[in-house]
Amino acid sequence: MFALRSIALACRTGARLSHGLSLAAALLLAASTLPAAAQTALKAGDVAVVALRSDTPDSLSIVLLRDVEANTEIRITDNGWKAADAGWRNNEGVWVWKTTAALKAGTVVHLSALDTTTPTAKPATATLTKVGTGSFNLAAGGDSVLLYQGTEAAPVFLFGMNNTAGAWEADASNANTSALPTGLTAGTSALALAKQNNQLYAKGVFSGTAAELLQAIATPGNWVADTSATPSEPGPFIITSASGADAAIFTPPAGTAVGSSDASAAIALDDTTMVVGDDEANVLRVYPRAGGAAIQEWDYGA
Repeated sequence: MFALRSIALACRTGARLSHGLSLAAALLLAASTLPAAAQTALKAGDVAVVALRSDTPDSLSIVLLRDVEANTEIRITDNGWKAADAGWRNNEGVWVWKTTAALKAGTVVHLSALDTTTPTAKPATATLTKVGTGSFNLAAGGDSVLLYQGTEAAPVFLFGMNNTAGAWEADASNANTSALPTGLTAGTSALALAKQNNQLYAKGVFSGTAAELLQAIATPGNWVADTSATPSEPGPFIITSASGADAAIFTPPAGTAVGSSDASAAIALDDTTMVVGDDEANVLRVYPRAGGAAIQEWDYGA
């Protein structure tokens, strides 16, 4: 709503300054007034675990399956999820990874020494901050890792990995077990492997769409395990069509007539909406990016 008000204000201001201001120019002026996004809101499957080490020091590798903006946070925990209570089995560790620069889809984030007070992150354009008093310590006897945004009270789950017995448990009954959280799907945004100290995604594809890579990563047969060797960093990953790409794509509803305009422009507001400037009609409209009728309109023809 703030973004829409900013666009309307910018266009009206521009109109007062110059009656000859084109709508395309007003659109660009409007875009310059929009506040910078605090972070990229991720959804299940936008990231995935691609390596895990439970031998000391603990480490984890995560691939980004879409572009992320600076200040994007991902929370990483070995706390289990209790299905019966729809909440955490607490007292284990939570780290908050926060990027200080935009990162492209396909980037592998490697986090090492997570069981210490001085973990490191690669790429270096990120910080790791501990939350709470619990200790992050991946058990050699098997454990789970959950990635999420939001807060501990209201998590939005992104990916889950279980490294105990090849299946998610019915509940988090001890420090090593976890139920599959609501919002994650086994075989796409969640993975369960038979217990090994170290696990590495090594046999699947490394180039394809985000959906193709996600499905391959979540396939147990594409992983290799070793009880002693340290998994190497997987990759590189090449994503041919990243999920949540910034391109402003609009699909008109069935029956829409083909027309033309001497000058028009479109800017994506977020993952679901885009603003379109029709210079010929002197109208600014906000549309769903999935297609359909305008959900907001400003007419500057008068």
